[in-house]
Amino acid sequence: MASATVTIVAVVLGVIVVAGRTGEAEPSEMRSPSATLGEALSASTAPAPLPLEEPKLTGFNGDQPEGFLLTQIPVGYEVQAASGSTLVLAKAGDQTPWESFEGKLIVSLASPEAGVDLSAAPLTVHDAPAMLSVDAEASILRYVDNGRAVILQMWNTVGLTRDQLVQFAGSLSVTSVAAPSRG
Repeated sequence: MASATVTIVAVVLGVIVVAGRTGEAEPSEMRSPSATLGEALSASTAPAPLPLEEPKLTGFNGDQPEGFLLTQIPVGYEVQAASGSTLVLAKAGDQTPWESFEGKLIVSLASPEAGVDLSAAPLTVHDAPAMLSVDAEASILRYVDNGRAVILQMWNTVGLTRDQLVQFAGSLSVTSVAAPSRG
């Protein structure tokens, strides 16, 4: 056996950690310091970003928008526009036109001719089947409320989880004044 010093260098969350052992070592345990450092550096990865706190829903205390009844709203959001067929929620202070949907939640009624089959949908809103589709920019939740087909579009930068989006939809009701848009 040879006398050796074994030094292990590792990178943990961006901090170099050095641990060593001095004493008798088998030849198979001895390595060059550069190989050990190289292995440690090649095995390291950039620190994982900290998870962001999920946006939360809060009670809605504003004037009820035409055609809809809100009981919850994402924290930091407000009603930007409501027409009886469309409801737009945006971050407080958002000055973009309501027709610009980026970064917003949009609730609209589908015309009865849209005919979306929700019978096999895996989610439920208001104790009825609901279907969620997600792409790189937006999530769209389709469901029926008070006999009306509802389309809830969320720009993904809003950041609600699937469960929070379904919870928000469940806290939203379509009133008898609401009507699908035409045109």
